[in-house]
Amino acid sequence: MARAYPASSITVFDLPEVVEAAQKHYSQEGNGVAFQSGDFFRGDIPSADLYVLARIIHDWTEEKCLALLKKIYEACKPGGGVLLIEALLFENRRGPLMVQIFSLNMLVQAEGRERSPSEYTNMLNKSGFHNVQVCRTGKSYDAILAIR
Repeated sequence: MARAYPASSITVFDLPEVVEAAQKHYSQEGNGVAFQSGDFFRGDIPSADLYVLARIIHDWTEEKCLALLKKIYEACKPGGGVLLIEALLFENRRGPLMVQIFSLNMLVQAEGRERSPSEYTNMLNKSGFHNVQVCRTGKSYDAILAIR
């Protein structure tokens, strides 16, 4: 992202141990990427124009997802948005097969699950976001963009 949008400032916000590991792996002076430690469930979320949550929402229950998305909505600058990168189930939940396998993995390892586009849209709308756009990429992960 830093190379594609060199005029942008990018902040990686994650738990302290993740930030520490990321800084060691990605520490490059002048690349426009900053690191900030925090817990998006317990502390403040930095203000931004765009939040990118890649394979985050599927980890959590709907209640925790709504709490997180509401916090992001409040921190998000007006006109900004949130971009979710997730594997999308079909609306009838009968596929794609790989996404069903991902969902089974979530059942075993975490509290979350894979969801359909309408489930993500509903959560985003309940959190205050609007103009939800879903893009199936044809790859392992899809994109959902919503605007504040």
